[in-house]
Amino acid sequence: MAKRVTTEIFFFGLALVIISGCSYPISKALRNQADENLAFTDVLARPSAYSGVVVIWGGVIVKTVSRPGRSELVLWETPLDSRGKPGGNEFSSGLFMAETSEFLDPKKFSGGRKVTVAGKLAGGETGVYNGKPYLYPLVEIKELHLWPERIRWNWGRIPYYWPNQYSPTRRYREPLD
Repeated sequence: MAKRVTTEIFFFGLALVIISGCSYPISKALRNQADENLAFTDVLARPSAYSGVVVIWGGVIVKTVSRPGRSELVLWETPLDSRGKPGGNEFSSGLFMAETSEFLDPKKFSGGRKVTVAGKLAGGETGVYNGKPYLYPLVEIKELHLWPERIRWNWGRIPYYWPNQYSPTRRYREPLD
């Protein structure tokens, strides 16, 4: 009987760990307020028309600018998967800016990192991209999730085993019979 109870507790705990590992990074209250049907390309065309709308967008950080009293992220917008994680910037529809009154460390929020941003649209901000004027949709951040960095393996630097007798640099000088 005790073994059965212990096994049930183990599997219940395992189920909790699995479920919590797949949780969405943005709170349910904010997800209920967000307009999921609003396409990024619509906002990109006319950012001021959607001021005050709550959105949840994902992106890849281009740069982080920290100023006294506020921080800004410039992001490539990317589609979110079912867990709320942004994809790669090859699927991007454009750039947007996210702004907060909290300090965001530029070393921690460095270029190439992925984030999920939830907040209110606050019109657009004019800037320059590739030497041309660009109107960035601006999001006032209510919640922000920085995804962990992906470990990149350099497979060319991993040592391998090459027995000495099969070495291509070794010359065989034994006489042939």
